[in-house]
Amino acid sequence: MSIRNILALILVLSATPPALSVDLNGTWKGTLNQVPADPQTSSYTVVLTVPSLEKSSVDYPTLKCGGNLSLVRSDNTSATFREKITRGCETCEDGGTILVKKIDANTATYEWKDPNPARGITCTGQLRKE
Repeated sequence: MSIRNILALILVLSATPPALSVDLNGTWKGTLNQVPADPQTSSYTVVLTVPSLEKSSVDYPTLKCGGNLSLVRSDNTSATFREKITRGCETCEDGGTILVKKIDANTATYEWKDPNPARGITCTGQLRKE
């Protein structure tokens, strides 16, 4: 085997494989349930808009708030985002972590975790693609 072939083989073997990304493009809507429950916000609507994983947003119409999502990581079945509330800041907690797991072409699960782990608040639900 020539040096050129060995170098080519080394380049091929050391190349980083492309990152796998879940396809969440579109608008997703569902109802979240909060634990521990708060009498005013135990259940509410969520709308997730994903033109691309890097440019996504979330809206909570029931709570009159929403904001932008920054992609933290993704794989072939899920994406994790960091939430930045940009409107309705007085009614929504800023900085939550959101995990969206795609079940099939039209269904996904949604899990929001409080940025303050001492409170232990999570919000979970199922989303349907619109």
